[in-house]
Amino acid sequence: ISWFETNCTPGHVQFLQFDIESFYPSISENLLDRALQFAQEHINISEEDIDTIKHSRLSLLFCPRGETWQRKDSLFDVTMGAPDGAEVCELVGVYLLSQIGDILPQQSHGLYRDDGLVMLTDTPGPRMERIRKDLFATFRREGLKITVSPPSTSVDFLDVTFRSDGSFRPFRKAEKVTKYVHRQSNHPPSIIRNIPEMIADRINSISSCKEVFDDAKPYYEDALKSSGYMDSCMTYNTQAGEAKPPRNRRRKRRVLWFNPPFSVTVETNVGRKFFNLLEKHFPQDNPLHKILNRNSVKVSYSCMKNMECLIKSRNKQLLRQHQETQEPTTRQCNCRSRNSCPLDGKCLSKSVVYMATLRTENEKHHYIGMTEGTFKDRYNGHTSSFRLERYRNRTKLSEKIWSFKDRGLEFRIEWKIIRRGHGYRAGQNSCDLCTSEKLEILLRSSDPHLLNSRTEILTKCRHKRKFLL
Repeated sequence: ISWFETNCTPGHVQFLQFDIESFYPSISENLLDRALQFAQEHINISEEDIDTIKHSRLSLLFCPRGETWQRKDSLFDVTMGAPDGAEVCELVGVYLLSQIGDILPQQSHGLYRDDGLVMLTDTPGPRMERIRKDLFATFRREGLKITVSPPSTSVDFLDVTFRSDGSFRPFRKAEKVTKYVHRQSNHPPSIIRNIPEMIADRINSISSCKEVFDDAKPYYEDALKSSGYMDSCMTYNTQAGEAKPPRNRRRKRRVLWFNPPFSVTVETNVGRKFFNLLEKHFPQDNPLHKILNRNSVKVSYSCMKNMECLIKSRNKQLLRQHQETQEPTTRQCNCRSRNSCPLDGKCLSKSVVYMATLRTENEKHHYIGMTEGTFKDRYNGHTSSFRLERYRNRTKLSEKIWSFKDRGLEFRIEWKIIRRGHGYRAGQNSCDLCTSEKLEILLRSSDPHLLNSRTEILTKCRHKRKFLL
């Protein structure tokens, strides 16, 4: 908005709007290298930072479940939906603006991700057409394709409509219905309370005058009321959207954030309980008090998944279980004799949490484990540790069995599946299989016959390693 107000000459302006086709996947490794070289001319970027940026661009393509994963033609990729991908897009965008600066007047063009805007003053038709051709040639030289709209005296850019007379107003697509977080939704009160004010500030900041604001506000007030904000009433404020004056404070505080999930069904004040624990366990005489105190630790609630995400997640889980049960061609057992199968004909089950019950004449012990592959493969690993003494310390179960052998005791082992799950998938926050195993260990932690150690709960997920580059 400030860029438009500064450079617009009312009555003498025309707009050229261009769009970069498939911007993220079209960014090549050579283009990123040129953008990094351009950035090094203005700021100091270490070689370690450049290596980190390039290494983060490596990606793999995994096929659907049941097929082997395949490597892409090139590991280089700028992923969409991730913060680092957006940062690379911004970096390349700044470089592209520098490249088209030779064919356009200074301060007359801008770029937001893949949307570009050129504002030209008193430019004749032949000159306008030459600029369009130069734009095509410049982006083609960088390996990109663009589409350029015809010159116009009015342009819809993002959520603002700019006009050649110097006015601007809110813009929205006619077919889109505006929805806001409902007042009764499961969000922290501070978010719910500030939504009407944030919407009003935004509409104020993209309205050039009070008449434009009054013309646009009924639609947004109706959208707020349909979301439960019945008492919302937006008023025009000439200072909305203006940058606040900088504070004199120069020193940056090192703040640690605690982000517990928020839920309206929880009556306990989690933030207050957390600070009480902080004061209790880190008093002023504690050496860590300088790091962990009310001034250096802040609380900010995080939002939980909405009902749509929960329903989709549950549906995927049910469909996956249904598919597993509807696979008649998949063998459940490959033992020579069904009577010798440790799981009664289901030894080829995958992604399971199992329990082994070790019995002697006077003792009984339990061991909980899990495997992402088939149970048969994990079972063979266990039996090898029972036979070969050099592997006696591989698991708590093998240690106990070898202690029985040293004492000359006879024993037998019974196996059963206690929970099913799925292994870690790229992009997930947690591993369902590892979490299920730890949950079963916790539920049986009071059992004196449980062989598992409580330290197993703190172990990291081993299934994430195969996704590392």
